[in-house]
This record gives sequence, structure tokens and C-alpha cells, in this order.
Amino acid sequence: MYLRLGLLTLFCILLLAVFGAAPQQQQDNGVGTGTGGVGTGTGGVGSTIPLTTTTYGIVAIDEKRSASSYGYFGSPPSWQTLTGRHIAGARYMITTTTTQIPTPPGTDITSEEQRSIIEVATGTELGYPSGSNMLDVELFPGSGNYGGGFLSGSYFDVQTSSTDAIASGNVLEYWIGVYVVYHHADGSTTNGTVQWCHYKYALMKNDCGDASVTTRKTYGQPNGGSGIPATDPNAPLRNVKYGGWTYNGGLFVGFMPALGQDASGTARADFFVTTEDPNYANSPVAGLSLFDMGTPQAGASGEYTGLSGGFDVGLYVSSVPSGLGESSVDWANQLSITPDGSYASHISLTDGSSNDYLVFSFPPGSVGMALAMVNESNYTSGSSMYWHYFASDGYKGALGANGFPFDDSEPRVWYLVAQS
Repeated sequence: MYLRLGLLTLFCILLLAVFGAAPQQQQDNGVGTGTGGVGTGTGGVGSTIPLTTTTYGIVAIDEKRSASSYGYFGSPPSWQTLTGRHIAGARYMITTTTTQIPTPPGTDITSEEQRSIIEVATGTELGYPSGSNMLDVELFPGSGNYGGGFLSGSYFDVQTSSTDAIASGNVLEYWIGVYVVYHHADGSTTNGTVQWCHYKYALMKNDCGDASVTTRKTYGQPNGGSGIPATDPNAPLRNVKYGGWTYNGGLFVGFMPALGQDASGTARADFFVTTEDPNYANSPVAGLSLFDMGTPQAGASGEYTGLSGGFDVGLYVSSVPSGLGESSVDWANQLSITPDGSYASHISLTDGSSNDYLVFSFPPGSVGMALAMVNESNYTSGSSMYWHYFASDGYKGALGANGFPFDDSEPRVWYLVAQS
């Protein structure tokens, strides 16, 4: 295999305009070569043929506690599958559309299929859901560095993996190519030349400050490790500051009626991103990853009976007022949001716990974000209980929070930085 530098194709220009800039190079690797469009038939004037187009588009950050990973590993390297891996990376959606195009004159072409393919460098891995397929696996003869092929399904991840925590700065290097398959009247096919775009990103991980806020007021500060309400009669009645809490994970979102067994009221979670990296705002995608700690369990006395942890929760972007942060935020002084349908992203939580990372997409460069129930007033106007816990930055290292994934459960922001 060899690389040949050249002018960007129109495909690369359009792709990068939509999905973000990255270093590019045109590559000729001998995959899919053919004499596309050669035939003997004649298309009628005004006739059309179907064109099926499959495209890959980067849409989000992904992180999973345990998933499969496919890559070019070993010495000598070979295409292998690893299972039970902690993964993080960029998610691509696979989109397939069919349109009609004019029949190429002077040919026997009956249809065309524009395919996208992906090749990854050694050290970069692919992940895709069960039921999807990797077709036409290509290993580049003599290079020992690359592998990949055509993927079918709904999405795939370009990722890195580990059996433990994933450090910031791992490099994702890959090529996405497009070529046309020409279908002829006699049943044969010929392939056009692959046009390649080269991508190389550092996957950056940035921890963030966090604290939940509730409408509840207490006389004094509750115990952050046990959740025991304050009972100091000499303290003024005020909103609780939950920065540094670890109880059941330390972060929570939901609603407990004021006259119920737990008078916590309405709860949200605020997040504060601090970074001096100027590339943060230029990432094609960004994601806030939270570890799901689940729903309160019904107690022996029947408390929390009927509570649901399954509801729609949204991430809302906000500016950060001067001086506001993890240690100072409470319900009276919190990020300003309107928890309706205008979220940056949302996830429908399940009752119980997924025991996994949940990733919320948001505009790269955001420094303030809040997690709240979508259409919050629909929940808070009733008497039903809804509550869900997540791990805070203080939970890491707390009593009982030992071993993976709990020692790597703090809220974090993932983003991509283009490499030369």
C-alpha cells in the first residue's frame, strides 16, 4: 500500500463541510478498482435508473462500560474481536437512500450503488451493534497497519478501549472512502475508484464540576454521605448545597412531593466545564458522560413504594454566572434553564439502573449544562414520585466506590481534537 497526496475531491470537501475539519489525504490502495461505467447497452432518452447511496456521518460521542471492539491487533497484526471492553469514541450513523438518476448513455448499466467504506489504523478500533455486519473486510497487503470494510446497520463507533479507565488523548485514526458499484444488465458488476478522506483525532477527556439542586429547604446542612436530613434548630431555613455529595452516587434528578415520605421536592443537576483548550469549541461533536446509579429501592417500611426511575431527562445548555460553581450552587442560585422540549439532547431513563455510562450530546464549547426532567412541570404538578441517581465527581473514591467502573465514574466531557 502507498499514499499519494493530491487535490481534495469534491466528496472530501462536502463531507468535511458537514462533519468538521480534519487532516485529509487522497489514498490509492487498490481497493475497489474497476472500469466503472463500461457497457454495451443503450439507455432510452429520458430513462432513469436507481442510485442507492450509503453514507457515514459523525453524530455523537459514545461511551460504554462493556462492549465488543474490533481492530487490527497483535504482532503480526490480524483482524480480531475483543469483548467486555470499556469503550469510548465517535459514533457514526449509517444512512442509506435511493434516488433516480438519468441512465448513463451508451451503457448497459441497470443501477448504481454508492458505497462508503472505512479503514482503521492499528490502535484504532471499530464497534457496531449486534445484528450489524462488516462486509468485504480489507487487509492491506504488506502494510500491516490497516483493516476495515463496508459496514451495514444503523451506526458504528470509531473507538478506543480498555479493561479499566480510558485516559485522555488516545488517537483515533481512520479513512472513509466512497466508490460506486455499477450493476450491468448481464448481472455483472464493476467498481469505480475509491475516493478517500483521512481523519485523525485525539479523544480528549475533561472532568467537570457538578452538584444537584433541589427546592427543599432545611435547618442546616444534611449529611452528604448518608442523606440524613439536617436537624439543627439554630440554623436558618435555606436551600441545601449538594456539592461534594456521595450518597447513592451523589447526583440526582427527579421529583418528590412535599407532603410525601421524602420531601426533597424538585431536583436537577448542574455541571461546570473548565478547560483552557482552545480546540474544545472546534470539536465536531461533544458529549457529557454520566454513570447511571439507578433508582431508590423500596424500604422495609414501604418508603419509595410506587416510585419510578423511568422518565425522560434532558440536558440543557446555559451560560455560567460569575462565581457560580460546584461549591456555591443551590436552587436559589443555579444555572438558568427552561426544562421543556428545547434540550440539547435527552435520554429516556429506565426504572432501575443500566449500570452503564449515559452520554448526552451538546454543542462543543459549552461551559454550563443542567440535567432536568423534560417538561418538568408535567411531573411536579402531580403527587407521583420520580427519582434517579448518577455518580458525582465526589463519589469516586468514596466508601464502597472501589474498582472499575466506580473508580472511573465521575462526570466527564469527551471531545475530539484534529491532529496533523
